[in-house]
Amino acid sequence: MLVWSNHVFNYNEATMGYNGNSDFSWISYINRGWDTPSSVGYMESHDEERLNFKNQEFGNASGDYSTKDLGTALDRLELAGAFYFTVPGPRMIWQFGELGYDYSINYCADGSNSDSCRTDPKPIAFEEGYDQNSDRTDVYTQWSRLIALNQNESIFNTSNFTIDASNANGVKRIQLTDDDATGDEIQYVTIIGNFDVVAQDVTPGFQTTGTWYNMLDSTDTIEVNDTEAVITLAPGEYKLYSSSVQTTLSTSETSQTTFTAFPNPAQNELYTNATLEQVTVFDITGKQVLQQERLEANTPLTIAGLPAGLYIMKATRQGVPQHIKFVKQ
Repeated sequence: MLVWSNHVFNYNEATMGYNGNSDFSWISYINRGWDTPSSVGYMESHDEERLNFKNQEFGNASGDYSTKDLGTALDRLELAGAFYFTVPGPRMIWQFGELGYDYSINYCADGSNSDSCRTDPKPIAFEEGYDQNSDRTDVYTQWSRLIALNQNESIFNTSNFTIDASNANGVKRIQLTDDDATGDEIQYVTIIGNFDVVAQDVTPGFQTTGTWYNMLDSTDTIEVNDTEAVITLAPGEYKLYSSSVQTTLSTSETSQTTFTAFPNPAQNELYTNATLEQVTVFDITGKQVLQQERLEANTPLTIAGLPAGLYIMKATRQGVPQHIKFVKQ
């Protein structure tokens, strides 16, 4: 049995830049005193206000840096994701959170906000052009990359990890150790982030000396000679360092859609311009309607049997899951 684990308040305090009540370390089942990861942690749900709505309405600021600014508010969601998807255990994303949805839970059809509109229909992110906004799709991309790391690197299933998230200066740290790692497998990961609205000096406390690799930027490597050496992080900045090169992500940037599907709309056959390791198609309700283990570039995916409508294609390319929409006529 899995139980729900509500961490909306603490994560939102962190994304807004308020440090006094931003300790989300209880998302760790270890910190709960449990033997198994039996809670589904979440930082947004249907019952609470949207993170990005509160970022922009109530966020903290210092000088020119303000979490109320849309671009900065969205960057803060990427920061939160680095301290969310990397914690061992199941997670939930509430709909459109991956695009920084920022209509209030109390949004009314006339554009106002009222408690009486809490359960009223809300605007659809795609109809509002969220998927055409690069700042929003950056959140989608980065969360996708973090999820890919979680699913493909065994260290993120370890039971040997700690979360340091209660510091008054907003500096937070996660450290993971894979006691079973052999050969080139990752044995250590250290994650550091600055949730404050001013720059902070961080002592990562790396588990060992040697070369460490940024898991989200293959161009960023550091030589650690002193495990207590200090790194300065700008407000909202974060780093994921591993003690070995990981293979899940091989480039510093991954586009939300590094392949295209055509023709779109399509009738009987759909093609892609890149070879995909696995393709899964879902209808608009989220039901899986088609799956294929490999699809070569410019070869047909047969969709003749699907009813007309909007579909989501989930495709794995170079180990990274990506999504694209298409219309079946």
